[in-house]
Amino acid sequence: MPGRTTKIFIFLSSLIMTWSDIFAQSVGNQPINTQIINGASTQVTSNNTKLVAATPLPKVMILPWQTPSVDVDTLQRTVATRMNIMNQLKQTFAPNAVPLSSVAPANPAMESARYTLQDILAEPNANVGTPVALFPLWTRIHDYDFFALVVIDSAKNTIKTVLHKMVPHARWQETVKSRNYADFFAPTMSELTRQLNLSNLPSPSQDIAVAFRDQTASQRPNEIDRSTIALMLANQWGTDVTTLNPIASELMATIQAFYGQSSATRKANREVILRVTYNKPPMTMKLPAALDMNVRATEAVFGQSLPWKWNEPLTVGANPDGSIILNHSGRLKTEIMTERTSLVRAELPQVAKIRGAWAYVDKGRAWGLQMNDRLISNDDPQKIKGHVVAYFGPEMNIKSPRGWPIHEGAIVFIRKGLKDVRVGQALTYDGMKVPTSWPPGSSGATTSQ
Repeated sequence: MPGRTTKIFIFLSSLIMTWSDIFAQSVGNQPINTQIINGASTQVTSNNTKLVAATPLPKVMILPWQTPSVDVDTLQRTVATRMNIMNQLKQTFAPNAVPLSSVAPANPAMESARYTLQDILAEPNANVGTPVALFPLWTRIHDYDFFALVVIDSAKNTIKTVLHKMVPHARWQETVKSRNYADFFAPTMSELTRQLNLSNLPSPSQDIAVAFRDQTASQRPNEIDRSTIALMLANQWGTDVTTLNPIASELMATIQAFYGQSSATRKANREVILRVTYNKPPMTMKLPAALDMNVRATEAVFGQSLPWKWNEPLTVGANPDGSIILNHSGRLKTEIMTERTSLVRAELPQVAKIRGAWAYVDKGRAWGLQMNDRLISNDDPQKIKGHVVAYFGPEMNIKSPRGWPIHEGAIVFIRKGLKDVRVGQALTYDGMKVPTSWPPGSSGATTSQ
């Protein structure tokens, strides 16, 4: 038995040493040096693990065609024509562009994905403000072809603008006979290109950011692409809402990872989950199309479901001028605008409910409150003091003094002035350094209120 015990002890010791070695080789325990690789600041650990520092994105990027719901045979026929459209976009918006694969910074963790960048055109120093990416979109919507130029904030991956036009599919059928594919693409894409001005793009509201999630179980090739529906629903909101781009998101994530910009991507604070289905199998694939739209949502901080959920009809059609028709009740935007009201950065948190020493306020983590943030009364800073200890959601069924239901708020523990706290009272950040030195001006013992 003693021999067996000794063997077990040696085995366990070897395991401990193995895990100690693994821990010792972790990035956090390595001395880090900084190197310059391809113009990018790169941190290198002693075991050659490279952590790429954030590098500015190119001012303008042109992504490849996005073609959901277009069959492979059609795509093969139009390769040369679509490449000509890409060259025209380059000449118009980024005349000095080069393949992104040749200018993207070195990133050892991502090098195997560099080939995905070779079809992206990039001009690092174009004369635009915020770095943007644009891409041409082509998809079938029953008896129409849908074309668009989509412009996104390339750092945040949020939609800036969508210019679109629908063309009767009968024109494509005529084009197949003549094989002059330029006649099908050129007029529409030239019109959209003339309408686009990258130096004068709209700026959406930054108070709320919405992401769409598709919950459709399956989609037939001849059905409407659900990501295009989400894109155009967001386009109806205009500048009232910031919306995360639902198309080519994986490609954008790869680009941001190469440039160390993944943390700059805008995080949604509300998610809309759509399930768009046909009321019945369409007898003819012609517009207008009658669909059913199931809508629900979550607050994106903790993923709790919001208390609104409904079904409604959605009709998709085409106007004579080529613009898309999306007929629905409009309730989705109404609900989103209510959520935006709760996130307005210019408004301070207000006390909505008092329970013992805890004050429930109508702003939460999505607004910017973090755990242990110190808050004081906005009217009399010395009278009331507290700090954030928890968050709450729609399950509390609390209404803001401003009139809307609180779907994501914070709980503040009142340390001082509990008897003076009132519903409707505004709280603001405590500017005092915490913990404070004692005595004042010293660097010794500390204390705080």
